[in-house]
Amino acid sequence: MNFFLPILGSILLSLILFMIHPFVAAIVLSGIVVGCLLRGLYLLKEIHKKLIPKEDKVKAAVRRHLEEQNRIE
Repeated sequence: MNFFLPILGSILLSLILFMIHPFVAAIVLSGIVVGCLLRGLYLLKEIHKKLIPKEDKVKAAVRRHLEEQNRIE
């Protein structure tokens, strides 16, 4: 059912776009395609943020400590 409703909606949108002026239909259709591509890029960015964690605070503190020890010696 989750997949059926978007298909039905796209069929209805396609029928409406075929009935109006081709130039307007092309603008609307390109807007939909570009919007979907941008949304996909945004979701990929969010997935990337969740999969690649930021540097751990403990590891960063140990790295700073070791760097300070190397400067002192």
